[in-house]
Amino acid sequence: ADLASFMPKLRHFRDAMYVDASVRGDREMLEIPLMQVRSQGDQVALRLDNALVHLPLDTLEKMEVSANVSYLNVTNEGIPFLWHNLMGDEAALPEVLQNLKHIRFDGKVGGELDNMSTYGHLATGIGEVVADARILYLVDSTLVCKGHIASDSLDMETLMGGEQELGTVSFNLDFDGKLPLRGEPDLYLNGNIPTLQYSGYEY
Repeated sequence: ADLASFMPKLRHFRDAMYVDASVRGDREMLEIPLMQVRSQGDQVALRLDNALVHLPLDTLEKMEVSANVSYLNVTNEGIPFLWHNLMGDEAALPEVLQNLKHIRFDGKVGGELDNMSTYGHLATGIGEVVADARILYLVDSTLVCKGHIASDSLDMETLMGGEQELGTVSFNLDFDGKLPLRGEPDLYLNGNIPTLQYSGYEY
């Protein structure tokens, strides 16, 4: 939360994070060949390579970043750790996030902090996904997103808490819509679903 006066989105962050980085540049542009960030208990670990950071003189809110993400690892305990540090202790953790079990991402990111493009491979405890997306963060804690997502096998039953008759599904989809961090998604999907398990049968 030390940076909250410059980056209000970090105002809820209370837990310490450890940063190891090599940095060169000036007050407007930083080159970061290597940066590693981790939490004290390693619930969250991040490595960035060949990052470029453009720093506007007026506010860090408009900071632009491009980087290769060698890995972002979030353990099962790290999911609520990140959620409550970013959203506040009073914000209820969506069940679907906890149902991911763990998260590992590698790929590329770029853009302003609240308007990012990302491409990469996402592995979770319920399956793996390849995604290419643009994500805009709104002030009402809503993500506006558009892009492409594909998976050979995603366990929808576990994702939805075991209350659905859906099983594993494979898909190759374009998406466009809104993902409120507190509320129901509003997404338009278009593409192919080669396999779908429902009520114990595969279609």
